[in-house]
Amino acid sequence: MAPAAAPAGGHATGVARPVWFDAARFSEGDFEPDSYIAELRRFVPADDLRTQLDAHAAELRAQLSELINRDYEGFVGLSANLVDVDAAAARMRAPIEDLRARLDDAAGAVSGAQQKLEGALHKRAEAAEARDTLELLLDTSNVLSKVEKLLEEVARTSSSGGEQTGAADYAALLERVASEVNRLQYCAARGAELPFVQGLRSRIEAVDTQLGEMLARSLEEGLGRRDAAVLTRCLHAYAAVGKAAEAESAVRRKLVAPLVARCVPEGGKDDIRDLDGVLSAVIDAVRSELAFVLDIVAKQEAMSTAFCFPAGAVLTEVTAALAERRPAAFSSGVPSHFLENYHAGLSFLDSLESLAGRPGSPAAIAFRSHEAVGAFTSRWNLSVYFTLRFKEIAEVLDSALAPAHAGSTAAVGASSHGFSLKPTAACWDAIQRCWADDVYVPGLADRFLKLSLQLLARYHTWLRAGVRAKRADVQAGDDAGAVDAQGGHWALALSSAEGLLVVHHDAAMLASRARREFAATLRARLAHAPEATTAEVAAAVAEGADEIAAQLNDLVNVAVAMVVTRCAEALKQLRGIATTYRMTNKPMPTRPSAYVPTVLKPLVDVVDGGKRAFLSEEARSRLVEGVVGEVTRRYEVLTRELVKTVCKAESSLQRLRKVQPAEGAASGPSDTEKICTQLALDVNEYGRQLAKLGVQAAELPAYAALLAATENEAAAA
Repeated sequence: MAPAAAPAGGHATGVARPVWFDAARFSEGDFEPDSYIAELRRFVPADDLRTQLDAHAAELRAQLSELINRDYEGFVGLSANLVDVDAAAARMRAPIEDLRARLDDAAGAVSGAQQKLEGALHKRAEAAEARDTLELLLDTSNVLSKVEKLLEEVARTSSSGGEQTGAADYAALLERVASEVNRLQYCAARGAELPFVQGLRSRIEAVDTQLGEMLARSLEEGLGRRDAAVLTRCLHAYAAVGKAAEAESAVRRKLVAPLVARCVPEGGKDDIRDLDGVLSAVIDAVRSELAFVLDIVAKQEAMSTAFCFPAGAVLTEVTAALAERRPAAFSSGVPSHFLENYHAGLSFLDSLESLAGRPGSPAAIAFRSHEAVGAFTSRWNLSVYFTLRFKEIAEVLDSALAPAHAGSTAAVGASSHGFSLKPTAACWDAIQRCWADDVYVPGLADRFLKLSLQLLARYHTWLRAGVRAKRADVQAGDDAGAVDAQGGHWALALSSAEGLLVVHHDAAMLASRARREFAATLRARLAHAPEATTAEVAAAVAEGADEIAAQLNDLVNVAVAMVVTRCAEALKQLRGIATTYRMTNKPMPTRPSAYVPTVLKPLVDVVDGGKRAFLSEEARSRLVEGVVGEVTRRYEVLTRELVKTVCKAESSLQRLRKVQPAEGAASGPSDTEKICTQLALDVNEYGRQLAKLGVQAAELPAYAALLAATENEAAAA
């Protein structure tokens, strides 16, 4: 029996309860009677459940009675012990109400103090804000006045700027003014919305313009003298006021423009040659004439990130000069020249980056992110270049695959990577062309990959259309003229299986090279791509190669059908055996028929003929297996039909002549026996022909069926 559960309330009653009855659940806050009963009724009979609930209710009533009886006397005497309750309540009400009043007064006082405190804090905050605003206005006004006075001092100092000491002092004053202008800019930015600051805007702009003019004169003078001290102070001043672009522009006007004018001669609008030489000359001149400026910037990291003279001065000027004097240099009209110029431009950028800083340094990163680099690279229209290359590459393959191309399936020379057919060689050349050094551009890797996969898909479509058309042509037989080629005209022109095997050889080689050589080329070109990207590219190439390889079995099957059709022509001579023995009084045969060696001759011509080099071992095995199996099956069918026909004819003749069986046996072998013997000799010879092809006739199920057909029918005869 199951152990009893304790009743509700924790009082043991000694009454056994089943395991499924848990009275403690009745006291749970989320207890639902309907759900509880529905749950138990699935495995507890209703009568048992009712019995347990009644028993539990009886226990609860018993416990309630026990509790009431235990404290009954105190419960009854409760009203007698409570005397003068109203008087006690009245005595307590007055002090409680007094306490409440005092608490309310205290709360009101605290609330008032809090409001006063908050008001004082708010006024203090307003006063602090007003004080800050006033200080900002005073600072702005004072700094502006100070800057104006300093500029007047600088203007007086400039009168003695002919000497080296005067130029250095002048630059030092400008640096000091620039630091104050930097502070002025900060104050003006903070108070930009204040009317007072807005009223000072014209004066602020005036001192900013005046400082810029003075800095430009000082910088150009320092550049002319190659004075490192003056240049350093001027560059510090430019950096302080955030006008690095103006410094780059000044260097561009003073130093870069003359050397670029020398290195980029005026050319015709259509002159696209020797851009590499022009840009190399520019780099050499920059290294020689701009080195002292670059050295000053490189010595201080803050300046190396603030100024980017290789981009802002050199590259900007070179881009403008090329656009004005040699605009054809950026033209993509002639892809080969465009690519040469594009590579020259990339090398030029690399050289300028090396002047900016070492690879990966903040200065080099700043160079690559400079707007001048973006403007220069945008001049090279890679989209147009790819469009021209796409047309150039795709047209070659389309021409080779075109139905009107007379030599689309003609053999090609030894320079075609081992391929025998022009379409396959053209497809492989087109794929290789996409990734050649004189065509490929790293920035167009995704487009050239897509084009390569499209070339493989185009070849696959051409191959599949040819296979389908030739299969339909073979199946149609004499009605081949009604076949809809649908892009497979090239296959209809193939009159022999040897041609299909050449196509098979080329397609297999193309698929193999795509998996190996083309995949290796992609790995080399995409060496810096993420591993996941490289894996996806390899999978896409493998998929394209697999689609081509999937047509190889169909090519062999169509070749099998073509060879079987030719072999079947020789099998038609089988029917002449009956005529030969019925029309002539030939003796019992001892040699096989002359047609038997010719049955498999079409297959022998294919596997051992001039095209045997195009047959792989696997393809040869499948071809031989397919042809032998189908020819042997047809041989068996014809043999059975012939023997049955001969036997029926022999039986009819015997009935007509009413010849006795004994007399027939004594007269020598019948025509039927001779025919069956001839068939047996022919089948044995056919087995020897199979052996010459490397086929073990004894292991061939179709041959066993053929041999059994001759023996069984002969016995029946």
